[in-house]
Amino acid sequence: MDEKYERFRHFSLLTAIPTVMVAGPIVGYGIGYFFDRWFSTDPWGMVFFSLMGIVSGARETIRLIRRVERAQRDEQPQTPPPSKQPSSPPHRPNRAL
Repeated sequence: MDEKYERFRHFSLLTAIPTVMVAGPIVGYGIGYFFDRWFSTDPWGMVFFSLMGIVSGARETIRLIRRVERAQRDEQPQTPPPSKQPSSPPHRPNRAL
């Protein structure tokens, strides 16, 4: 893929992180608000679902970071590992007596 598009793809993935971190708790709060109104459990639904939103936002952020790291690792050219040749013992000069 073209380098320009790869950079744009990485940029879009990384800009999604703040969105996910903000959207998770807001959506959780909204669900909790309606849960509390429906079942009259004020404020426990908002607290529970807000915490669930924070957890899901953190989880998704970790997944996004891993996806970017994997993509960057796949972009790098693969170099073969250095060959392991048996090393000879160090050279010791002969000492004639």
